[in-house]
Amino acid sequence: MNSKITRSWSVLLAASVLATAVGCSDNNNNNGQPPPEPPPPVEPELTYDAEVIWTEFGIPHVTADDWGSLGYGYGYAFAQHNYCVVMKEYVK
Repeated sequence: MNSKITRSWSVLLAASVLATAVGCSDNNNNNGQPPPEPPPPVEPELTYDAEVIWTEFGIPHVTADDWGSLGYGYGYAFAQHNYCVVMKEYVK
């Protein structure tokens, strides 16, 4: 029974020494100054460039250099043909 008490005290002592060492460590290499703020993130340029060509049967052909521009062109073509239908569904 005495060894259990001794083991408990040694674990408690080791935990308190570790907590004290971690709590008192000085990882601040700025001579007491707060760490500098990181620079703000660079926001991407949100410009899209797509070309929509309509055939004589009303079929849109969208060409673009990237996926964002392609999605923008597709949305534009969809809105041109279906704006009234979509707004009617939103109102319902």
